[in-house]
Amino acid sequence: MQPTNKIILGTVQFGIPYGINNSQGRPDTQAVFDMLDFAGGNGIAMLDTAEAYGEAEAVIAAYHRQTGKRFSIISKFKGQAQLEEYTRGKITMLGIDQLYSYMFHNYKDYEGNTGLINELKDLKEKGLIKKIGISIYTNEELAAVTEDEDIELIQLPFNLLDNNSQRGALLVKAKEMGKEIHVRSVFLQGLFFKDTATFPGKLAPLAPYVEKLQHLAVVHEVPLNQLALNYALAQPYIDKVLIGVDSIEQLRENLHAIWPATPAYRHLFQQVNEIMVEETTLLNPANW
Repeated sequence: MQPTNKIILGTVQFGIPYGINNSQGRPDTQAVFDMLDFAGGNGIAMLDTAEAYGEAEAVIAAYHRQTGKRFSIISKFKGQAQLEEYTRGKITMLGIDQLYSYMFHNYKDYEGNTGLINELKDLKEKGLIKKIGISIYTNEELAAVTEDEDIELIQLPFNLLDNNSQRGALLVKAKEMGKEIHVRSVFLQGLFFKDTATFPGKLAPLAPYVEKLQHLAVVHEVPLNQLALNYALAQPYIDKVLIGVDSIEQLRENLHAIWPATPAYRHLFQQVNEIMVEETTLLNPANW
């Protein structure tokens, strides 16, 4: 198995049913513990969670408490009152010294909220959080937060369709401005693996693009999940790639799909970069 230190394990599935291909619902506590054991045993050191993810943080806290093992934690908030007290309580519950990052859950919560930024800066000065971050969706949001020196970590979608042609130049600029870049939605919630004939009408415009990806995978004899994951991991401006899984089998499959650093698939990645989705609003699952 190749090194996995660039992988973050997402935990939304630990707290709520999530994903267009998720037919099993939320895994039980023991299944989550098994996934966390496997992740930690294979070099994954960081988890991404949020207050909006149901019981996810409580399950992580229980794992830390019962096993004595620890992950670095990224969490997202939605405008908490008494933020310092709340953050201290969260850190105590999770059994950790600090949050790696506390993030705005979306751009709307962040925009113009200088008071909350100042509170986060105070939490950082007190050692409760390491980095101030934000979860965003669009290129317009990316351009705006890149200019904010207080935002140190940016998380956003990036995948075979929401790709280098769509975001590359802006992400390079963000890296040059010293931002840490984490990407999510590398499988577009599993849409890449669905039969395009079953796409609902709203998603029909994406079918030709997905079919092109499926064709590339067949021609190059590369499983599509392997292509999607390694495409994101190969980008030099991306620091971490966030994946979510529903089972330990899925996690094992994804980790075994990671290629060693090699230029062998550069031509294939270039073909991916040539795909330019015009219906960009459909690249955001919130619009489905």
